[in-house]
Amino acid sequence: MGLHFTGQPNMGLHFTGQPNMGLHFTGQPNMGLHFTGQPNMGLHFTGQPNMGLHFTGQPNMGLHFTGQPNMGLHFTVQPNMGLHFTGQPNMGLHFTH
Repeated sequence: MGLHFTGQPNMGLHFTGQPNMGLHFTGQPNMGLHFTGQPNMGLHFTGQPNMGLHFTGQPNMGLHFTGQPNMGLHFTVQPNMGLHFTGQPNMGLHFTH
């Protein structure tokens, strides 16, 4: 898909069942995104405070997060996710099986 999302506050997006999406999110506060069932997504998130992201059931996602304070991320049941976090103070991560 190779999608690029930029500058959308309060998006409330729901992504499901997309392998190899290659998504790039930048500059979205309060997005309320919900990702479910995507293997090998290759997501890149940058500069989003208070995003409220919810990830569930993604093996091998290869996520890259950079520069997000207070993101409030929720990850559920992801084996081998390959997460990369850079420069995030107070991210509020929640990992649950």
